[in-house]
Amino acid sequence: MPKIVDHALRRKEMAEVAIKTFAEYGFAKTTMQMIADKAEIAKGSLYKYFKTKEELLTFITIHFLQRFIENFNNSHLNDLEPLDKIKTHFYSVIEAIELHQDHFSVYLEIWMQNLSGFYEELKSIFENYMDQYRNLTANIIKEGQQKGYFKKNADSYSLAVYLIASLDGLLFHYLYNTETFDLKKVADHFFKIFCAGLLE
Repeated sequence: MPKIVDHALRRKEMAEVAIKTFAEYGFAKTTMQMIADKAEIAKGSLYKYFKTKEELLTFITIHFLQRFIENFNNSHLNDLEPLDKIKTHFYSVIEAIELHQDHFSVYLEIWMQNLSGFYEELKSIFENYMDQYRNLTANIIKEGQQKGYFKKNADSYSLAVYLIASLDGLLFHYLYNTETFDLKKVADHFFKIFCAGLLE
């Protein structure tokens, strides 16, 4: 009787190996052969699931960002007050940075490459999800303004962009030197200042 292969699981396993390989060697320098070697499979087997490393990274990116947006929309957060929602989301990103360093280090590389016009498909995917992320954050700030918690004259979308951009900055500094950069300490200090400027 032929062995039943869970193709979805195999794709996920290969993707996990790929992201670690991308993080170790850099996306630009990684080859499909290197990924196959790390996965301990023949390159032909890898090609059955992914034709190129760009296709692999696109698969990884979509699934990672989908989970991120789903967590942002998690229904159990609906009962929280706006400031608690922002705090929960902020620290969930800090936790994700620590848990998924491989993913984020690869994405930083891709973001920089996008400045030179490379990987346009991925740029479009990132921008779509970032749009959702910015708007979801802005909506929470608007909710806080409507309830009288946050300053009404503040531009909710600009504040959302500022908060997300600050997280990007924390990500860069942390990945640049994970051994000495105290991510939690800096994040705590920033969030207190951000909240102080936001509250009515």
